Amino acid sequence: MSKEYRFCYHGTKEMLFHQCNQCRYVNEYIISTLGGKIEFGIERAGHSGGYWYTPNIIEYEDKIELVGTIQYIGPKSDQGYRSKLKDKIITVLLFIIFFPVVLLTYLIIKLIDFVKWLSAKISKKEKKMNPKTKEEKLYDLMINHLGCSNVENTSC
Repeated sequence: MSKEYRFCYHGTKEMLFHQCNQCRYVNEYIISTLGGKIEFGIERAGHSGGYWYTPNIIEYEDKIELVGTIQYIGPKSDQGYRSKLKDKIITVLLFIIFFPVVLLTYLIIKLIDFVKWLSAKISKKEKKMNPKTKEEKLYDLMINHLGCSNVENTSC
């Protein structure tokens, strides 16, 4: 079972939706409001899918509570069989045509990366960076960008 995250927004539901509609894209995050629901895209995953925080909204007099989990939402496909087949044939033909260019570009990039790595090893200045987790990205979006406060296992 996924971990449940709770946030308290000091304002009304309309204020939150207005704020979210004003900033659809915050840094690397996506905010989607549709039909009284709100979704926060916090991390891409693959070509068309990603991880989304999809909270339920609990309204109080002067604040609202957002309670939900981080879920993977994949791509939505409305194409028919013939359309998919045509797309695959075109993709294969383009792959055959552009494969030599892509391969050459890939090899050049890898060679440049190797030279950078080698020069960093020689100068002993190799940096180590830890990427943010999905949970850290969610907290960053909700607290730093939307002004919510974190609520641990209780209501607002």
